[in-house]
Amino acid sequence: MNFTDSDMQIKQYDADKALDHDGSEIELQGDGIIISARHRHPFPTEIIQLILNHVRQRDLYTWALASKQFHMIVSPMLWHAPQLPNKVSVDRFLIGVAESSRGRMMGQHIRNLDIEGDSWTDTYLLLLMPHLYHLEHFAINNNETHITNESLQHLPRHCPHLVRLRLDHHDVTPATVHAIAHHCFQLRHLILIDCPAFSIDALALLGTRPLSKLCLLFKDPYNLSATMVRTFATWDGLTHVLIGCVADRTITKQLLATTGWPSLMTFYLFDCEGVDDAALVPFLRTHPSLLRLHLGPRCQITDASLDAMARLLPALTELTLTISHHAQLPSFMAIRRLVRRSQRPLTQITLENCPPSVLDAFPLVTEYSGTMAVLEQKSLDEIRSGGGGSER
Repeated sequence: MNFTDSDMQIKQYDADKALDHDGSEIELQGDGIIISARHRHPFPTEIIQLILNHVRQRDLYTWALASKQFHMIVSPMLWHAPQLPNKVSVDRFLIGVAESSRGRMMGQHIRNLDIEGDSWTDTYLLLLMPHLYHLEHFAINNNETHITNESLQHLPRHCPHLVRLRLDHHDVTPATVHAIAHHCFQLRHLILIDCPAFSIDALALLGTRPLSKLCLLFKDPYNLSATMVRTFATWDGLTHVLIGCVADRTITKQLLATTGWPSLMTFYLFDCEGVDDAALVPFLRTHPSLLRLHLGPRCQITDASLDAMARLLPALTELTLTISHHAQLPSFMAIRRLVRRSQRPLTQITLENCPPSVLDAFPLVTEYSGTMAVLEQKSLDEIRSGGGGSER
């Protein structure tokens, strides 16, 4: 249409095509003529997806209304990992899934589901499960939910494609572990944090499941049996092992005697008895691929272990030493030797429960909170160059 002339002219106009922004283009020519033409080469979906991956979720709703093409691309993204911070959002989400005639079609896009807060109940989870066949990541992130094993034990049957399972402050029964072992053959990450009354030996039901990440972190000591440690040793695909609060030093030493994790990159021992030079150094020798090492309270290593790290762990990038007050802290000189011998890979050292004298030894500490000192790249580069404080 020519809006500059009293006699409006139409050169080409197809109402249906003009309103279909996916299949047409509206162009205003220099003479005021509007032209509607079909797109011969629509913008590639893959490129649009890459761009929208950097858009905030709340803005995706606007993009979904831009055109049919954008709606088809954005809808799965909105359902991929629903954010449900409160009861209102949970209710709307469940109603949307349950009432829609295409409920299963929408549910098939859900890959990640993080549950937290007191809005969630067994009833809610049981209603949602039939729509979660393609779910890959499931997490209960706190102890405020009202979800019990009455519903949780049925999750593996409905979600056989689970890759990552995280249960935080949640009671886990052998029945649930058995269901995981029976249905979830793709499970790779198992994270259990402060699960009361959980029997670690129940994990034997997983058999030779090819886990790559095993995290068992508890505030109170738990009974990790020698049999279970031997089972862990057969999981040769583990790349991340995080164990917390083992009171039996014999069990800890047996864990450190494990040689069956050739690809181990992250190893975390928190509040475990029996971590000393004699147990740790042989473990380092058999796991040269370690990138991140965290040794928590009750650790009783000396300079010998740090010298061994410099010698045996060529790829080490992050080291955390959390030392209790009654344990022996490796000397600052040994820490400096480790930094200088490690050359470039080492990028961060964190010293927890360390004395204030750490500021004299490392004046360029990146962060110091009174009990924790963090040495990052700038501090480590200074040490490598020969400066950065005293040699005490």
